[in-house]
Parts: sequence; C-alpha cells; structure tokens
Amino acid sequence: MSDGPGNDGPAGNRPTSPATSEVSAHRGKRAAAFGIDWVLAFALGSIPFLGWFLGAGYMVFRDGFSSGLLDRRSLGKKIMRLRPVAIGGAPVTFRVSFRRNGILAAPLVLLALPLVGTYLASLSSLLIVTAEAGLALTGADGRRFGDRRAGTIVVESFD
Repeated sequence: MSDGPGNDGPAGNRPTSPATSEVSAHRGKRAAAFGIDWVLAFALGSIPFLGWFLGAGYMVFRDGFSSGLLDRRSLGKKIMRLRPVAIGGAPVTFRVSFRRNGILAAPLVLLALPLVGTYLASLSSLLIVTAEAGLALTGADGRRFGDRRAGTIVVESFD
C-alpha cells in the first residue's frame, strides 16, 4: 500500500510492495538510473560491428553482475543508490536480471539491421519504455512489468 500524498512518513509518497515490507525506491531516482543505463547501452550500441550486442547484453544482464563495482545492480542504480532485490530479499542473479530486463533490450537487436534498424529500434524502444514507465509510475507498488515477471522490487540502498 502507498502513503498518501499528504503523508510525510518514512516512505513519503513511495509505495510498499504488498508481498514484502520493502519500500519501493523513489520513482524519480529510478527514472534517473534508467536514463544513465540507457545512455550507456546506446553508447555501447554505437561501437561498430558488435556494439548492438554489447548494448543489448548490458540492458539484459545489468542487474546480475556480481563484480565489486556493480554488486548485482546496474551502473545507473549504483550511482543513484538503488538496488533491485527479489521479493523476500534475495539478490538478483543473471537469470532474474534476464527475466526483469529482457523486454527493454529487445529493441536494441534491431540496430543490427542496415538502414532501418535505428528507426525501428527507436520506435519500439519508445513504445516499450512508455508502457514500462507507465506501470512503474502509476502502479500501486511502483513495479513495472519486468519487476512483476521476475518477482523483484527496486529499493533504496545505502551501500
């Protein structure tokens, strides 16, 4: 359930997931983290030959890297101090990351198509991101389709 607009309690306007006591991360911070990740994915996608593969791979598996730098979250989430966790608190694995983010990376594969790839990728990305953002912004628990599919929630992280 979410705190009402006039409630200045610990969660502010941020909803909690009904399946966990975790408070969903602030939606503005999630949007900023996503923007950082999207810019990085498109930068990787512009590398000749295999760039589209690198960009798509980053978008799909970005929350599963367990290196010291990222620690099971994307660069955008690291910068914005957010962390995706499975409902119940388990860490996100590559498999969970794929279930969570696969839909967002699908359009990047279109960049491999000559001439029309950029336009098709842009259009399909816009449609998918708009739908996912709509769910994250208007859903009672602040979770997008990918979160629901993977059983995850994005929370504030202080590490």
